[in-house]
Formats: sequence, C-alpha cells, structure tokens
Amino acid sequence: MYDHAEQNAWRAWAMGLAYSATGKRAEAQAALKAMDENLPKLEASRRPLAIAQMELEATIAANRGDRKKSRYLFAKAADLEAGLLYTEPPAYPRPVVEAWGHAALMMKDYSSAERAYRQALEREPGGGRAMFGLAAALRGLGRSADAQKTLGEARKAWAKADADLPQLKDAMRAAAEAPQN
Repeated sequence: MYDHAEQNAWRAWAMGLAYSATGKRAEAQAALKAMDENLPKLEASRRPLAIAQMELEATIAANRGDRKKSRYLFAKAADLEAGLLYTEPPAYPRPVVEAWGHAALMMKDYSSAERAYRQALEREPGGGRAMFGLAAALRGLGRSADAQKTLGEARKAWAKADADLPQLKDAMRAAAEAPQN
C-alpha cells in the first residue's frame, strides 16, 4: 500500500477494473470497498476519484449482466467526467464513455455501445479507440458496410501507431470479430 489516500484509491480503481475484467467478483467488490474507505480522506482529487469509483461500480454491474444499473452508472460517470475542468495532464485517465462502450460490447448491447462510442467521438473527434469500438458495435448491429468504413477510419487514425502495439492488435481483432446480427 501507499502512504497517501489518493494513491491507494487510484490503485484500488485499477485493481478493481482488472479483477472485474477477469471475473474475480469478490476481489472487484473488495477494491470498490477500498475506494469507499479512501474517498473521505481526499481533498483535491475527490471528484475524479468519485467518478472512478462510479465507473468501477458500473463495470462490476456490467460484468454481472446488470445492464440497467451499468448503463445508469456509466452515463452518470461520463457526464461528471465531461464536466471536469480541462487540465494537462487530464484529471481523469481516460474517457468514461469508452469504458461504457467496451462494457456494452461485452454485454452484446450493441446499440448502447454505438451510442457510447459516438459520444466519445463527439468529445474527442478522431479517437482511434472509440472508432475501433464503434466499428465493432456497428458490426454487432449487422451494419457491415458502416463497420468497414469506420474500421478504415480507425486504421487511418492509428496509421502511425506501432504495429505491434497490443491495444492496436486488440482493437483490430475486436472490430473484425464482432458478431454480425
């Protein structure tokens, strides 16, 4: 553990997301509890970490298959994250709407995934991760032509990325393998 509540809270968030992604529900819940314990001790970073806590809870709900709770929490967290003041480096480590889209894809809720990724692209036009996710959502909705067009745009966005970048490989594979309805 770290000496500061902020470090412990961010660590709990990251561990909770990892545990949730690997199906370790009890450990994910314990990480969420650790965040709960650290948030009252925070000052300046309380808002971003409250958003992180909400995102973690939404991710856990998604991995349980609770679409309604997941959708509600992701939407609330995404709105709060969008309302943060712009800073460099950013106060929040990644766009919540992209995490929402990823969770919706995992639940095969392709229309929610499409909405989330389109929202991400409104906020950050040309974002490669969002475009790869949108392509997967469109493919899941059976809109193959739109998916292929979006996949082409995503490849252009990441044209200068390292070809061996794990995120690029994963995104390409996910977009290409999304089931067609």
